[in-house]
Amino acid sequence: MSTQIEHLIIGFAVAIVIDTVLLLLGMKMIAKIRLSFGTALLTSFIACTLLFIIGPAFGFFLANHVVLAMILTTVIVFFVQAVLFRMAVEVTGQTLPAGNALSLLVILANFLIVPPIVAWFMGDFSKW
Repeated sequence: MSTQIEHLIIGFAVAIVIDTVLLLLGMKMIAKIRLSFGTALLTSFIACTLLFIIGPAFGFFLANHVVLAMILTTVIVFFVQAVLFRMAVEVTGQTLPAGNALSLLVILANFLIVPPIVAWFMGDFSKW
């Protein structure tokens, strides 16, 4: 039981770190906007917290329709992250033309990059 909790906590922390790095680099490269580290970290924390709450909730309520639960979670988190990114950029006084693309990049990173990193960190590639 404690191993599962450790995996969950480490996965959450790694997701926030990767999201923060992607947000800082993506904003700078895609939109030519510099965010402060604190704003990027807070935005990533809120987005990851939402993903880690909504994902299991949809999985629980739609247990017989797992694919539908994954699609709904991805769509809802995509739009919420796009709104969060736009709000973070408005703090700087600029506009974000490619917020939706950046949101999709962060979500794909959560699904494709975070599990192998957590498995490598924990030393067990059979978990993902």
